[in-house]
Amino acid sequence: MASRQSDGLAKSNKSKTAKKVAKELGVSSRTIERDGKYAVAMANFCAEFGQHYQTLILSSSLTRKQVIELGNYVEKYPEEIEDILDRIFKGDKPAPLIKAFLTSINRPQFSEGQLVQIKFSHTDGLPEAQRVLNGQYALISELYDHSYKIQLLGEKELLVKTEDIKPVKVASYTVSFSPSEFARLSQQFNSPSELEAALKNRLLE
Repeated sequence: MASRQSDGLAKSNKSKTAKKVAKELGVSSRTIERDGKYAVAMANFCAEFGQHYQTLILSSSLTRKQVIELGNYVEKYPEEIEDILDRIFKGDKPAPLIKAFLTSINRPQFSEGQLVQIKFSHTDGLPEAQRVLNGQYALISELYDHSYKIQLLGEKELLVKTEDIKPVKVASYTVSFSPSEFARLSQQFNSPSELEAALKNRLLE
């Protein structure tokens, strides 16, 4: 309780300070708070990569919002952030790089033997043979950097991207099978709906 009260008091004092400074400078308190976040982000970059990064960032195409956004992840993902900045300094556009980075750190992590359901993020342009697989269940059989090999019913294999599959969960727990268990299931059931019914019965036992 005391900790929450102190946190609330600190936020209140911070807000009052921002308003006071804003009034003195003739700007909005949001501008002061945003400038504070920008300064913290820049300090994070300099502490991790060296003071010269401030000059590089200031002369780059990064917006203040993008600097703040990347600055939040410097401590946790220093190598990834350094690579992104180096590419931006060489002329790459920041927005696609930042979007790809945020997608990669927020995507679900899969493991071998995990049961997943195929949910293609884009079906336009997909061959009919792949489009009909949408909604089917599969087993993760091999892991790669940005994709997975999955085992389908009938021992078919397919290479998919992370965004094209989702974990099967029951009561927030992911479901996994051994290859032999899944092979047995594949032999028993000939359609996604039959397998889904069997899974529900098995998982609810």
